[in-house]
Amino acid sequence: MSIYILILFIFIYSFFGYIYETAINIVNKVPINSKGFLYGPVRPIYGFGCALIIIVFYDTHIDTLPLFFLVGLLACTLEYFTSYLLEKIFNKHYWDYSNNLFNLNGRVCLLGFTVFGLFGVILVNFIHPNLVELVYDNLSNRSIIYAVYTLIGIFIIDILMSLYHLYH
Repeated sequence: MSIYILILFIFIYSFFGYIYETAINIVNKVPINSKGFLYGPVRPIYGFGCALIIIVFYDTHIDTLPLFFLVGLLACTLEYFTSYLLEKIFNKHYWDYSNNLFNLNGRVCLLGFTVFGLFGVILVNFIHPNLVELVYDNLSNRSIIYAVYTLIGIFIIDILMSLYHLYH
């Protein structure tokens, strides 16, 4: 897998993360962009989490139950350290699971572990193989490269705007 394909998948899965969080916010009647650092329709933690899961587990042929637990553990580890770093860098909590059962310092919880494990199994076994086929069948290398540079440019603008609003 080329670096461009990997970056494209990170953006795709970051967008899927935004859709997932938006759906949860709608169900819970929370303002749509209440939890994110960025303003754009991406949640990079999901993109990087999915990329990490794909790199580690794609094509490994692990049985479903061990895959569920390993993905849940990997995703919660990423979420825990991301929460910690964001808090240290920006002095702000972007999520808090203190009210959820079996949470660890409010950064991760059993429900998140379960959701991540389930979604990870679905990602590895169904979503990613179909998305790989879709991308390779329909996009040329040139269009992938252009898309990646365009997405990176938009992402940088979003980061700069978010930082500006955070500090002003």
